[in-house]
Amino acid sequence: MKGRERGIFRGLGRWMRYYLLRLVRVRDEQRRVQKGIALGAVMHFIPTPGIGLAVALIIAVFLRANKAATTIANVFAAPAAVPMWFLNYWVGKLFVGAKNAGHVVDVHGQGFVAMWHWLASQGVGFFIGIGVNMVVGFAILYVVSGWVLRRAAAKIQSRRASPSPEGRP
Repeated sequence: MKGRERGIFRGLGRWMRYYLLRLVRVRDEQRRVQKGIALGAVMHFIPTPGIGLAVALIIAVFLRANKAATTIANVFAAPAAVPMWFLNYWVGKLFVGAKNAGHVVDVHGQGFVAMWHWLASQGVGFFIGIGVNMVVGFAILYVVSGWVLRRAAAKIQSRRASPSPEGRP
């Protein structure tokens, strides 16, 4: 079983490396790619199941962000959507206090209607949490993605510059 687990993680690592290389090799300005990565990831703070990617792509047009980067980041950040919603709840609770923050309920298995009723019951705090988390998350991801893209590009350039051992007679 250990060999199989290693194979799964190796495949996941290859998949992530492939998409990182795609982002590094995009023929666009780096800041547009950075905006796309940040936008795609922070869109999950807004509870829009099913239409989040479409909304992110529409916003990417107005922000002049790279749409491919937006799509890739949105797909990679999708598993973190529900924890991001609870982070909205807690941050909103910090800003407005417990009386306007709503309450956490278990809506597991009750569908989207129950989720929207829960969202409506959250009050102002939840929406303040969305705003704060999106602004802070966008700023952090913009800076971090720029650093990662620069490091990945430098690593690719250094590999191209160094002679390969296979090419020698």
